[in-house]
Amino acid sequence: KDWSEARYSTRAETASLQVERWTKNISRLYARRILELAAASAASMAYKTRLQEKVMQRPPTSWQDWARPKDWSEDLRDEIGATFISRWAAAVARITNLAILATPLVV
Repeated sequence: KDWSEARYSTRAETASLQVERWTKNISRLYARRILELAAASAASMAYKTRLQEKVMQRPPTSWQDWARPKDWSEDLRDEIGATFISRWAAAVARITNLAILATPLVV
């Protein structure tokens, strides 16, 4: 072999070794970062769980049947009123409030 060919092949080999080292180091850094994120996520979940245990002794009753499909008409009816008269009175009160709010726009 000629000296220039040997030197060229050595450069190519060192370049490929450098690329392999860089790839390995980048992979290690990426794995370390992923492990740090996983540890931080686990720590925050543990902190959140401890905070919930301190703040809330028992979950609210609305959480107990969260898997059951909601009947929105029941919930809305309970919010507005149970009887027809209470719902009618609430509707009249809302319309009156809207009319009072809209009077400055008419004048």
